[in-house]
Amino acid sequence: LVKRIPPRPPGYGRSRETFPRWTGSTFDAITPAVVAASHTVGALLTNDRAARLVEQKALDPSLPGLEEVIDAVQRASFGATARTPYEQEVKRAVERVVVDQLIEMAGTAPMPQVRAIATLKLRRRATELAQVAAANDADGQQQSATESAVAHAGLLAADIQRFLERPAPAQQVVMPTPS
Repeated sequence: LVKRIPPRPPGYGRSRETFPRWTGSTFDAITPAVVAASHTVGALLTNDRAARLVEQKALDPSLPGLEEVIDAVQRASFGATARTPYEQEVKRAVERVVVDQLIEMAGTAPMPQVRAIATLKLRRRATELAQVAAANDADGQQQSATESAVAHAGLLAADIQRFLERPAPAQQVVMPTPS
């Protein structure tokens, strides 16, 4: 399918019906996956939905909580199997979307427990990513991951660490507004 999509002709502007591009004027085969993942993950991990998940788990422990939903999202992204270089690149793009959404939630959620859970999941993910990023031995020989995978893991780990170390004032508990 990608081979059949030509570059957009000059004079045809961009609209909400076109995908964003990192590749200039040619069709970007990665960003449709980013858009789809952003819509899906963004809908699953909104601040208000996350707060409802925390609350529903507290009221009925048999129901899934925020921890379980985040774990499922991470299994579906970081645990996915990619057989081709294209699938590997799409997988990396989707993983970036998941990490960015967790960073957003950990930094902006009004409910402190949502921020706490998202931060914990980010810390754990950063540790796992740092292990992948350290896949090179002292001679620079790769032991278990491709150079692209090591680079990706290193950048995600660094971005999470930067977020966790950011000098930001503590957020105050935001009381919900009466309906």
